[in-house]
Order: sequence, then structure tokens, then C-alpha cells
Amino acid sequence: MCIPQRSDTGDGRVLHIAALDDSARWVAICADSRDAGPVNLSLQLWDTHTMQRIAAPLANDRWQAWSLVVNDDRSPLAVGTFSGPILLFNVLRNADGVTLEPTAELVGHTGMVNSLAFHPSEHRLVSSARDQTPKVWDLETRTEVATLHGATNCANCLVFDPQGDRLVSGSVGIMGTDNVARLWGTERLSAADAAARVAAMRAYNEARRHLRGQEWNHETCAEAVRQVAEDPTLPADVRQFATDELLTRLISRQVHDEER
Repeated sequence: MCIPQRSDTGDGRVLHIAALDDSARWVAICADSRDAGPVNLSLQLWDTHTMQRIAAPLANDRWQAWSLVVNDDRSPLAVGTFSGPILLFNVLRNADGVTLEPTAELVGHTGMVNSLAFHPSEHRLVSSARDQTPKVWDLETRTEVATLHGATNCANCLVFDPQGDRLVSGSVGIMGTDNVARLWGTERLSAADAAARVAAMRAYNEARRHLRGQEWNHETCAEAVRQVAEDPTLPADVRQFATDELLTRLISRQVHDEER
């Protein structure tokens, strides 16, 4: 028999919960607490044996945690934030409890991250946000490798099938619009093609990073591409993609954003 017990996460909602060990003694919770007045989105760690909170790693920090997911090995933990970045943590377990070790920040979304899903066998993470651009991330290079097109609203839930061949997303629209589940196929690439795609996307993201705060035009895009091509800290395969093709992609993105 399972006897429910109550733990007080604050005068608000529990948004997401994930077990950090196989017995679910240690759990991570995203909650919006209104104890201090304004809504404060926090990431909390709880001991379900004592029903006590052991830590709130992101409480009152610059990040507002909105969603979370842990992979089948109970590490890493991915946390989607209210402002868009996705935070990755190693889950460190010992006899006394668990701690979270920050390892990376995935930047690409411009709105609240609603849902996250780890691929069951590959080092991939899929995310959905209010900017309506579901993204696929490579966790080894920690870069965005794809954006899924076709959704007209943000997905509130994401799940892979056990083999990782299909991804299902579920969205909720306003006044009944886009209340649908979508089935996405995953493309199997050779190791060389996968590496080339990762390098191309990383070069694209590096150029976008150089363009932040600047007006997007042919001159500024060309300068961003040049900086990527000459950056000695980047791998050679990333720098080689800083070509006219990359410049064309940046200009096309600028035109697309203006038309929207």
C-alpha cells in the first residue's frame, strides 16, 4: 500500500518532478512559490524519506526554473528556465544525499522552456519553448544541431519511443487552436554526416553569438563569419564551415525574422 504524504513546496504549484535515484528517495522539483509575494520559480531538492527539502539550487538566483528532466541513468539533469537557457547538471549521489554540479548552459531559445526529453540511446536532448521552435541539442558538443519546423504552438510535453526512432510532442493552443499531438521521425546519419552537421550548426551558432546586439546586415554578418573562421579556439571542422554558405544562411535568417 502506498500512503501519500504531503511536503510543503510553498504556496504555489509543483510544475515538474523527477527522481534522482532508482528508489526515488531524492527528487528534484520545479515549483512556483508565492511565499514572498511575487511568483518565484525555483528548483528544489527533496528527501522523500524525511519529507524535508535539502536544497534549492536555483532559488532567488538569476535563473527561474520552469521544467526539468533526468535521463534514464539519473544523470545529467536538464533544467529549462523561464528566460530560455537550458541548464545541465551532473547528479552527484552519496550516502548523505545528492548535490547538483553545474556543467553547461544551452543557449538558443528566446522564450520559456516548457518541455524537455532525452534521447534514450544517443547524447541528444530535445526542448520546446514558448518561441515555438523545438530544438535538438548535441550533449557532447553542447550545441544546437537542429530545429523542428511545422508546429504552430509550443509543445507542453515531449517523449521518445523506447528505440528513439520517433518523437511525440503535444501542444495546447489558445481557444482550441493547435491542440494536437505530432509525431516526428528521427534521421539516421552516418558518423561523418552527423559530425559535419554538428560542426555546421556550431559555426552558425557562433556567428549568431557574435551578432548579438548588432544590426543584422550583409556587413555585420560577413564580419561575424570572418571572426568564426579565424577563431583559433574553435575546432578546425567548425571553422571550415564559416563560408559563403554560412553567410547566406545568416542573411536568410535576417530576412525571415523581418518578414515575421
